[in-house]
Amino acid sequence: MSKDLEKAFLEQGRRLFELCRLYIDGGLNPEEKDSLTKEIEDAFDNWQFDNRALFDEITANLEEPMSEQQRERYCFSLITPFGEYSKTLHPKWIIGKSQESINYRQRIGGDVSYLERQIEKSNRRADKYKDLAFSIGKQEGNEDESVFFEFAQIVCVEYANILDAAFVMFGLDLKQLQDKCCVWIKQDWQHELRVLDVGHYVGSEALAEEYLSRLPQEQPEPQQEQKAAAQDYNIEPQQGEQTTVVLPDVLNTQKTRAVFDEAISRGWMKENGKGDYEWLGLKDWKRGRQQQFVYMVGQMYGYKKSDSGNEGNSIPCKPLEKLFGISGIYSLLIKCWEASKPQPWRQAIDDMITAALLKIIVSTPN
Repeated sequence: MSKDLEKAFLEQGRRLFELCRLYIDGGLNPEEKDSLTKEIEDAFDNWQFDNRALFDEITANLEEPMSEQQRERYCFSLITPFGEYSKTLHPKWIIGKSQESINYRQRIGGDVSYLERQIEKSNRRADKYKDLAFSIGKQEGNEDESVFFEFAQIVCVEYANILDAAFVMFGLDLKQLQDKCCVWIKQDWQHELRVLDVGHYVGSEALAEEYLSRLPQEQPEPQQEQKAAAQDYNIEPQQGEQTTVVLPDVLNTQKTRAVFDEAISRGWMKENGKGDYEWLGLKDWKRGRQQQFVYMVGQMYGYKKSDSGNEGNSIPCKPLEKLFGISGIYSLLIKCWEASKPQPWRQAIDDMITAALLKIIVSTPN
């Protein structure tokens, strides 16, 4: 199975998306934007992929002998690298899980304000990026729109068309596969346009119609029981729970383990092998690492700064300081909240914590 083209495509595609997102939401000054603009323009100029060759490589891989499960896993491997793009433009999974938690907490009289803010934030950001990505025409002088419009059209839209065409030839439906792995690259399923897009790769529109007519019909999803909001899970490890984090008792809650695991999986922190940890910082924002860390801690423990006294659960500063080798966490946290300059990495940390908490919801037995 050859994956040379798809590997190169996915690596460059993800890098382009991170550059575009940094340009739009990175809080850059004009000089930094000018420098990043050149880097993005160079990346687009060097985009040399042959869409037809990529389509041929994927279809050749799908033709190889494999089980149904192996074929499905291969398809997922082509979709999931665009998870961050999907989460930004189509945050359906996060919103759906947050709404489940809201429904549950409303029934028991719990606070839902945090979850409502997360939904509002996700919708607002998605609307902003959709406006940039799918505008019919690019307004003169709007560099943000130009940057993301080109990325969405050149990379994501055409890549989704390649996958859709390759999959239907083997009786696989991109729409259903996206729903299974909760990563959505393509959202427009108007039949006439889909026939044109698929027909471009499979040879003719008539052949596209034939392939599409053979796809299995979608089955309605069963209703799931509502689950408790994840931020309330401060309990002992559950049987079968998968975690790489070992913590002292005062910190050993399911919520803390989940957030630390998620941060480690993203390369933001690491375990040093001696029972202590190191905060590495977000990859796109290496400066201000201590501020990033204390902000995450504050969000985990419900810290809120106010004139009438700081609010939130008691933060176990001493154990955290010993674990990470960082002194004065509470003082650093106050300074972080008093910062006059924008801290663009806050959104990324909020998203990471939300993702960690939602994993608890999914893994918690009914």
